[in-house]
Amino acid sequence: MKFSKIVVCKSGTSTLETGYLGTPMVVIYKTSSLSYLIARAFIKIKMIALANIVIGKKVVPELIQQAASAENITKAVRLFLEDVQFYENTKSELGIIKDKLGKFNTSEKVASIALSMIHET
Repeated sequence: MKFSKIVVCKSGTSTLETGYLGTPMVVIYKTSSLSYLIARAFIKIKMIALANIVIGKKVVPELIQQAASAENITKAVRLFLEDVQFYENTKSELGIIKDKLGKFNTSEKVASIALSMIHET
């Protein structure tokens, strides 16, 4: 991930690792319709990627369920590859992750951010 220009990754801790390394990414997540509906009923956060959650806003694209199509993934990757300003802005904003988490106690810091989001909803 560190040496990639862009990463397409599943939602989860891999987005946090990719973002911590400063590598722009497209996040995808697709599950059964029933599992998705159940999760949406209980989870009230607006973002699914840990990288975006830690930063506090949507910095990297999240393609969820039907939006996680080959066509949409291709469009998102092309945006990074063709729009230098978008690519550089994303890399810069991903730097916030390293600033927020630092080098020590990162698990505790991520947990604290997650808990604060739970209390906001």
